[in-house]
Amino acid sequence: MNYKAWSDEYFRDAEKLKKTLVKYEKMLKNSSGKNLEKLNSTVFAYRNIYYDLLNTGKMLLDRANGVFSDVA
Repeated sequence: MNYKAWSDEYFRDAEKLKKTLVKYEKMLKNSSGKNLEKLNSTVFAYRNIYYDLLNTGKMLLDRANGVFSDVA
């Protein structure tokens, strides 16, 4: 298994998601009322996914660099 290539995919996906997240954050600054609630929930969800992608990518990169050994 190529952990480096796999981690690169996660980092690429995180960057794509970050671009979308930035757009929603800009929209959030100019919203109000029910739209504000909806955008806030969306931004929160995207941030969680973004950080999950980064953390998984980092974990896979560490595995590729031999930081983690195979534990059964």
